[in-house]
Amino acid sequence: MDYLYVPTPPAEMEPELVQEVCELRLRERHRVLDQDLHDKVQAAMVGLVRDTEIVPHRTLDFGTGSGESMDVLSAFAPRVVGCDMSLNSLIACRRPNTIVVAPEGPLPFAADVFDLLHALFVMHFRVPTSMLRELRRCSTTDGFLVANCYGSSIVPYREQMTEAGWTLAESRVVPDLDGHVVELWRPT
Repeated sequence: MDYLYVPTPPAEMEPELVQEVCELRLRERHRVLDQDLHDKVQAAMVGLVRDTEIVPHRTLDFGTGSGESMDVLSAFAPRVVGCDMSLNSLIACRRPNTIVVAPEGPLPFAADVFDLLHALFVMHFRVPTSMLRELRRCSTTDGFLVANCYGSSIVPYREQMTEAGWTLAESRVVPDLDGHVVELWRPT
């Protein structure tokens, strides 16, 4: 997603390092973010949701960061809530309906609330299984989680999702981006 080099593979980072890297990206985003790549992946995720005719009513933007995806999601979802483990990201976000969450949960939402969960450039990090279970708990039984992943992080991410009670419904390669996938998951 960016030109920021971190020697530790994302899937091996502890939550504290993930937060530190994300906050560094936030401060330097105009220098390190590959906006074209970001936009292509976001478009592929939205395309996957639209192609499967999902009509979300309540959407959780998990790992919302500075909130760019909330604008995209608001175009087709009437209610979008964002959460992130970085308070600094949410301060930069300056959007209503955002909340800071602990890396391992719990999420401060009732069960069966969100019919779409969105995670853009989150799942390549090692998201704790307890948090993935929290996402499942907050998903409606007929809900979906749409996420992207890339490179060597794909296999560990899929294993964790399965362990946390998610079933892969569809996977697509992102056009013109070798090694990038967008995927749709259903709660088991």
